[in-house]
Amino acid sequence: MKKGIALLILVILCSGCSLFPNNKCMGEYKDKIISNQLTFKGNYAICENPKKKPIFKDDLKAMEQIKKDYSETLTAVQEAFHLKSFNDSNLEDYKNYSNQLTATSEEIKKEAADLSTLLEIYQNGQNTK
Repeated sequence: MKKGIALLILVILCSGCSLFPNNKCMGEYKDKIISNQLTFKGNYAICENPKKKPIFKDDLKAMEQIKKDYSETLTAVQEAFHLKSFNDSNLEDYKNYSNQLTATSEEIKKEAADLSTLLEIYQNGQNTK
């Protein structure tokens, strides 16, 4: 009987994890995100996930907007660090290296910092973390 109760508790705990996945909006994100240029409206609208981290309300639209708005910056990161074309499998590399980008224009450096922030928010909403 004790094993059955312990198993039931384990099942309930594990099923609770799937009830609140990382990409589920749980309310308005209240903390401040440090950025000089970003506004979190439109395709970049954010909310708070169960872990109280910012996520995009629509991560697919946000990613398409990132690719459009930051295409020049993504290319600069790719060339500077000899990366393959930007995709979900190397997103972590682009996020990390964009903060290290130095040999380019000041505008691209600013965009690279914002790109890193946007990719972090995108990753917060993925269920693989």
